Amino acid sequence: QKAVEIENSSLIESIPEKYFTGVETVAMLALLYGWSKDEFKENLEHRYEVCKRRVKTIARDQTHKTNYIFTSDLCKENGIRYAKWVYTYRSEVPRESHVQANGQVFDIDKGCLIDGEFIFPTQKINCQCSFRPVVEELGDDMAKEIEKNAYYQKIVEGVK
Repeated sequence: QKAVEIENSSLIESIPEKYFTGVETVAMLALLYGWSKDEFKENLEHRYEVCKRRVKTIARDQTHKTNYIFTSDLCKENGIRYAKWVYTYRSEVPRESHVQANGQVFDIDKGCLIDGEFIFPTQKINCQCSFRPVVEELGDDMAKEIEKNAYYQKIVEGVK
């Protein structure tokens, strides 16, 4: 979790620096090529839109990553070891390998084998995939115990 916080922080801190560097570049180009005020404004607005899209991408991507870490840690704490890959169909440019991985069971500690490497949902930039915890089936003894308790519960309630 700490790693995600550090990555979020460094990505967000880099935005103003890159934006102002971009503004400086546009100003220098305007002087060099003798742009009109309108040309300068148009180029500056383009830089701003690029920066705005980058901020949105970082925010969305880091939110998905943080959510995955929180959810997978919660699963591990509760003894859940496996999950099913869920392709969410939210991506504008789907990764075919992620679509094909939909429903594939993987070890939460290890990741899912996709494109020759073990990865986790949201690990790749702009990946909006998710997962569903897989609760392992109960052994026969446990199933019988549950059935027995349910049977006794029905007797107590007066239901036969």
